[in-house]
Amino acid sequence: MPLRVESFASYYTAVGGEDWRDEDYRANQFVHAVKGERFKGYADITYSGESIRIGDRISLRTNQVRAAEMFANWAVARLRRHRLIDRCQLVAVPCSGSCSADPLWGPPDELAKAIADSVAGATRAWCLEWRRPYQSSRKGGRRRTAAEHCRNLTEGEDAVRRDLPTILIDDVCTTGAHFQACAAWLRERGAVVRLALCAGRTQSTPPPLADPFSVDPETLDDFEP
Repeated sequence: MPLRVESFASYYTAVGGEDWRDEDYRANQFVHAVKGERFKGYADITYSGESIRIGDRISLRTNQVRAAEMFANWAVARLRRHRLIDRCQLVAVPCSGSCSADPLWGPPDELAKAIADSVAGATRAWCLEWRRPYQSSRKGGRRRTAAEHCRNLTEGEDAVRRDLPTILIDDVCTTGAHFQACAAWLRERGAVVRLALCAGRTQSTPPPLADPFSVDPETLDDFEP
């Protein structure tokens, strides 16, 4: 079953240079805010007539909450478009440092909560956890395949719901392996997973999108464990 991935923004992961435009910096700053990370300067992010300001003179927590609420507004519109607004289960991809022995609340959980707080028919469920934590890519952790991720997944605190469409939520998508693994693991247990939403789709090289806040949906190939 193909997995449709929709992203709020596309952002560069390389160091900024002469080819970066204002909108590229804003997309990068937005993702930093979602992840609760520091960044330089400030950015005004607008979606559907609503604007937020994030910046280095604003607390990390305030930046993260504002970015999560903006993402939630965008996600609600996607759920409405797919006719999932009244009945769905939101499952966050576990953050890299989390594991079943020491569960951690991460940016994907923050995004899922923001959506659930905005939609009465959306249920947030902690169905997924890593057996062993990963070292983050920023600290030298290597990229892994969907098969490796799938073998490292285990159940979280909540049971998988078979009676609700499941929406995967993540802060960023690079190769799509996290989404593929999580979708396959949940499907093996009876969940219906057709849609994934993320805050930022990584882009390592130009040419840039005309508008990094208008990203075309993509379809990830099926992964069968």
